[in-house]
Amino acid sequence: MKTWETKENEIRAKYEDMVSGPGKFEGEPDWSPYFYDRIMNGDGEEIGGEPWQTVLEITEEDKAIFPELTKGHWILFYEDDNGFAHCSDHKDKPEYEWTPQEDDAFMVSNGFKLAVSFGHEFLGDFIEEDEALEAIREKGNLDGYFPNVWHVSDHGNHMLIEDFNWEL
Repeated sequence: MKTWETKENEIRAKYEDMVSGPGKFEGEPDWSPYFYDRIMNGDGEEIGGEPWQTVLEITEEDKAIFPELTKGHWILFYEDDNGFAHCSDHKDKPEYEWTPQEDDAFMVSNGFKLAVSFGHEFLGDFIEEDEALEAIREKGNLDGYFPNVWHVSDHGNHMLIEDFNWEL
């Protein structure tokens, strides 16, 4: 006869295997495919966005399988345009979270310089962030198009620059 703890370990092992290799859940937390399965079974609340995002509240059963999670926290899940899953744990229920679109402006750091693009156009490499932001500002004003502006760290993390000033 299997104990509940053994059953929890078997469930967790199934999902750990799914994130350990290449594929949809590569590099995601062990619990990412678990919550994906819950969503596919009708759980969660869709909060919209582009791409579409879903939130789920962490239950006691979830915590029993993944003790690192906190009961009452929320999971935010979405798939990017390439089909890769993204899953994160939040203390408070998330509202719509902006995600990068290909026609946005990006400052991508390699740790030494910033490669700047605006939509599909490469604007150049910059050492100083102020110069990179000025290039984006000038391009936006020239084109009359003002997309979201993202800073991408040398680890690939995207951060929306929410207070970006488009005025020259």
